[in-house]
Amino acid sequence: MEAKPRAWENWKPQMLFSDCYILDGKGNVLLIERKEKGFGFGRICAPGGQMEAGETELDCVIREVREEVGLEISEPQLVGHVNFMIPGNNLFGNIFIATNYSGNLIETDEARPFWCSIESIPYHRMFDDAKIWVRHAIEGHVFDFYGIYDPDGNMMSHDLVLDTYNTPKVGCR
Repeated sequence: MEAKPRAWENWKPQMLFSDCYILDGKGNVLLIERKEKGFGFGRICAPGGQMEAGETELDCVIREVREEVGLEISEPQLVGHVNFMIPGNNLFGNIFIATNYSGNLIETDEARPFWCSIESIPYHRMFDDAKIWVRHAIEGHVFDFYGIYDPDGNMMSHDLVLDTYNTPKVGCR
């Protein structure tokens, strides 16, 4: 893959997270509506959340999916990284896909889960960057996304770097 864009050479994230797009094998993806007040309230996204101290990205995504929607995922595949440069709130995320899951889907205080046709993903209710990289994640493409935002959360610029060899990624950078 290409090197990260020049503007990102000295960038450091304040928060690390892992998200997972769960696929049912019938053309549907599990999404959630964020219920907590604050950042992301009412937005549609994948289950996931902030890494805890000493936790790996894999441990994080398994725990977050269990806590937010009640499912146990196995063998999730790391397909991408998202880097968000936001004044005062830089974020680095690990993006997984999973096709192996068990348990019963539940609604929690944090999230209202729902299955959605991949063809009907409500990008208009997601953050602006989702329409650029989510389809690549769901299709299993290996990628890095870099998005620069203003203080109000509006995307000002972005870069999407696709791994043309589609080699699986391992580990958080």
